Amino acid sequence: MKKIVLIIIFFLLSLNLYSQTRQYVPVSDWENQFYQNFDRNVWPNDVRQDINLYNNILVGWVGIVEKFMIDTSNEEYNILGLFLRHHYYDWIENFRQSTPINLSPNGEGYFIVYYLAIKDFNITELTEDIIGNLIINYGYPIEIDEEDGTITLTTQYMRLIGKEYVNPNFLPYGRSGLGGMIIGD
Repeated sequence: MKKIVLIIIFFLLSLNLYSQTRQYVPVSDWENQFYQNFDRNVWPNDVRQDINLYNNILVGWVGIVEKFMIDTSNEEYNILGLFLRHHYYDWIENFRQSTPINLSPNGEGYFIVYYLAIKDFNITELTEDIIGNLIINYGYPIEIDEEDGTITLTTQYMRLIGKEYVNPNFLPYGRSGLGGMIIGD
């Protein structure tokens, strides 16, 4: 009888846990078109091996902002450059806690993305507290810095998620997974 009660409790708990997690949901139809079509099996280290194999492949990489720069020399746009540390992400949102985005502390180095903002847009306000925020960038690999291996991606769509919603040190997992969990498939 004790075993049956434990099984029922475990079953009810698992239903509760499942109902509070979900597959990542894009915030717009625009993001969804990129989310549905990016290659989940292309990682930064793949690109570093031979960028020519991947420069026509749409990737969706997740990174934490470590540095940024603003270029105001263009007449039409301000250019925001973001230097990001790549993290593995299982694309699961977990609403059982205050940080629904849980990232592995592991990743595959650094990448850079650029965002063009019209001159009227207050880019200073955007960047005021941007260090530590999460960026999901859908784009194409276009360049690798020969000195440090940093990859530059185009920006087809970029989503910024505040650091208060992100745990960048959740579980150490990666391509080969943790306990059989393989991300990206």
